[in-house]
Amino acid sequence: MKTTEFNPKYLMVAEDIKNKIGTLYTIGQLLPAEPELEKMYMCSRATIRGAISYLASLGYVTKSRGIGTTVKMPSMMHDNSKPISFTDEMAAYGKQHSTSIKDFTVIKDARIASELEMGREGLILRIARLRHIEKKPALYETSYLPYERFKGITEESIKKHGLYHMIAQCTGEYSIFVEEVYHPVLTGKRESEMLGLEPGTPIIKIVRQATNGGMAMEYTEAFAHPVNYQVTLSMKRG
Repeated sequence: MKTTEFNPKYLMVAEDIKNKIGTLYTIGQLLPAEPELEKMYMCSRATIRGAISYLASLGYVTKSRGIGTTVKMPSMMHDNSKPISFTDEMAAYGKQHSTSIKDFTVIKDARIASELEMGREGLILRIARLRHIEKKPALYETSYLPYERFKGITEESIKKHGLYHMIAQCTGEYSIFVEEVYHPVLTGKRESEMLGLEPGTPIIKIVRQATNGGMAMEYTEAFAHPVNYQVTLSMKRG
């Protein structure tokens, strides 16, 4: 498999800015303008914009045309319009967490190809991961990506940077629309083994589709442990 080396400069810039929130940058303060940030971090405009877009997706800043980028207090509500990674979400809640990759394979699957809106014979990258929270199995998820679009993603790059970071690197897109559907189901053999449950245990299955500009980017099927992983939906009217 052909691989692409990647040094995620925008993530390093974003992490540095995030670490300075509350000290150098206070809530409600404007960040320095993009040209100034370019000089500070000795990088390109694209890198700065990528870092700002990433921070905005996590809720640390908000961008306003004609005003600039304002530091804000990140909301603890899960915003279903933005793909928040498991790692970032658990870190925000102060939860000890870990991930192990159980499968990383290129496959052909007509059903998944249909979900990804690609030809039946198209190659698909399948990535299965087991998530632990506080050392307990919490979420077993299998993600599928169009292989030709994401052939630069490797198992090691996901371990090091995370899936959504690598999707952004491969596409240059930092804004992705995500839709999740929740289904009550009974566990099958595989998810029972992964989550340490008896076959036939009632759990929630989360089906997730990510798109950008109407183009399918990712399709995921996840199974949430009924005790170790809680799904919280927050809604606001007005």
